Amino acid sequence: MNFVIRLDISKEIGYGHFYRSITLARSLRSSNDSIYLIAKSIPEHLKIWLSKFGIKFFLLGSNITSGSIEDLNHTKSFCELIGNPDLLIIDHYNIDIKFEKNIRNFVNKILVIDDLANRNHDCDILLDQNLRHLENRYEKLLPKKSKVFLGPKYFFFREEFYDANLSKSVRNKLKNILIFMGGGDNSYEIIKVIKSIKYINSKEIYWTLITGKDIQDINKIILLTKKIKNFKLITHTDEISKIISSSDLAIGTCGISAWERCILGLPSLVMITAENQKEDAEILEEMNAVINLGRSDKVLGKDIAKNITKLINNDNLLKSMSIASFKVLEGHTKAINFLKKEIILTL
Repeated sequence: MNFVIRLDISKEIGYGHFYRSITLARSLRSSNDSIYLIAKSIPEHLKIWLSKFGIKFFLLGSNITSGSIEDLNHTKSFCELIGNPDLLIIDHYNIDIKFEKNIRNFVNKILVIDDLANRNHDCDILLDQNLRHLENRYEKLLPKKSKVFLGPKYFFFREEFYDANLSKSVRNKLKNILIFMGGGDNSYEIIKVIKSIKYINSKEIYWTLITGKDIQDINKIILLTKKIKNFKLITHTDEISKIISSSDLAIGTCGISAWERCILGLPSLVMITAENQKEDAEILEEMNAVINLGRSDKVLGKDIAKNITKLINNDNLLKSMSIASFKVLEGHTKAINFLKKEIILTL
């Protein structure tokens, strides 16, 4: 079988769409199947990563408008070239029913990954891996034949997160703090967190900051962290699961990395950096898995420091948040196996 993925990657979009769609396709692929990625552009380090898994890519060019007629025609041509793929996976906020209807004759089935529920789709399967209050939010946006799968239990994790050697213990003492604001350029939030450290009166905390390769203010960040005791800076890693499992608290966003923290039971302080993260952050706080600091542009350094200090002084709160984090993804293995079976049956 042939699987084709249409998505884009940029400093603004980040890498979340890329990793979740590629991981989904790889989980469906058998030894004789092929995966192709169509994108406007791909950073060099991700091209190398794709090649490790035998995934081929086709670049549209950065001048193409995503979801446009030009985008559609290029995607059609590529699908024809490889002999009409068995499954087209679309993970893109700028693509909707117009694009999907017009490419129907060039693919067997269409799977859409979305979390906005703000536009119509013509797809066979709709996958929304986020937490939302409205269970029927796609009811008027899809054909009746569409199969809908909702919630983070359907999130496809990279193999590293299933490593039996990873620690999956409940946290009960705050010593190691992970700062990870996603793979895009979140310099503003990172610098704010770094500056908050001066308000924390504990010398026993060990800090790990992971940044993406596209970060703009890396020199400023290096300068700011040089004199901070017990501070480690990692500019890119393919083994984030090991760092999450060895941490006691994360400071991050409520994007895709939220589920990576939850599957390993890591409590978090979260900042909202995009509108589609707002409801996830609110529900996760209701579940006691995170402390929601609110919109990142409204968060002060003192707010971050105050909540870290609270967790340093309250082991029971940290423990209860860790237990709650694990519960977010209860039933995940069963749900993923069911979803994979349903996708294959659809094909």
